[in-house]
Amino acid sequence: DGDNDYILGNLGENHRFTINEQYPMKIYALDIDLNGTLDPIPTGYWKDRDGVMQEYPVHYFDELMNQSPYFLKNLDNYTFFSFATIHDILGPSLMERVDYTLEANTSSNYILWNQGSNFRWERLPDWAQVAPITAMVVHDFNGDSYPDVLLAGNDHSYDISTGYYDANKGLLLLSKNGQPLSDLQSSSQSGFMVHGMVGSMLFMDGETPMLVAGLNRKKAKIFSLNSSSED
Repeated sequence: DGDNDYILGNLGENHRFTINEQYPMKIYALDIDLNGTLDPIPTGYWKDRDGVMQEYPVHYFDELMNQSPYFLKNLDNYTFFSFATIHDILGPSLMERVDYTLEANTSSNYILWNQGSNFRWERLPDWAQVAPITAMVVHDFNGDSYPDVLLAGNDHSYDISTGYYDANKGLLLLSKNGQPLSDLQSSSQSGFMVHGMVGSMLFMDGETPMLVAGLNRKKAKIFSLNSSSED
């Protein structure tokens, strides 16, 4: 329709956190030690011993102790920490000194459709939620004159407790039968398969169109585009 639509890459939904409107992931930013530096404290929601959702710090005791001596002074031991909510840990006085609170209520990957006067959010299908989407290429891959999108990603930069986000092997989101971006194809269907953390992709048109995928700590992968027509 002539308006620019957007693919919004995010963390995806295959992770250890609960993130939604009721239980958002948060970052509290405050100067705990009054040294002129803001200390970010990420939090999430997990069930307590009674099965009730409570807000806890994302980081473990050792990590928090490295961030500020406050935690070593005010938390007795690992047992206490394991059951303490963020409000137990910071207490009313520090909570009142919070400078900024940032919230995330979704980690899903989306399409943002530009409808002229407003935008419409559409969650991508389940297979596009298995890992972060960090790189995309827009091109008419099936020759139907509608744009398609090649998606890749993964992230190996998280801590040991979180692990690798590594389930995205490459996805192709096709426009089909006049419906934009309506057909999601796996790597086994499209022939586009990448293992690892994809940081960039480049499509080069020409006599033999090629796609270059840049991977973290690995050699780039190059794919040639087979000529095709609309199914």
